[in-house]
Amino acid sequence: MSTPSSDDPFFDLVCHLVSSARGAPEEGPYTASLRLIHAAGRLAELTGGEDPFMRQLAASIAEHSSREYMRSPEAYVAFLDGAVADMAHEVRRRAGF
Repeated sequence: MSTPSSDDPFFDLVCHLVSSARGAPEEGPYTASLRLIHAAGRLAELTGGEDPFMRQLAASIAEHSSREYMRSPEAYVAFLDGAVADMAHEVRRRAGF
């Protein structure tokens, strides 16, 4: 089943974030985290355009996040750790370090 969407991808992302915020109190921390990483992937996809890092990040999140989430909590946290390390490296690169 596909997710309904509007013609405005930013509106769709805001809807995702609002519904995720409401669901988070009843969901476990891993499910709320999965929703956040999916939102980050969607935003990276929307803003990536010509930015190779953002395109790669969006693709990695789309390909790996749910799979690792379903595999085990440890696999999912390892995926998140890798994503954070990649982001930190890119922040440093963009800052000239």
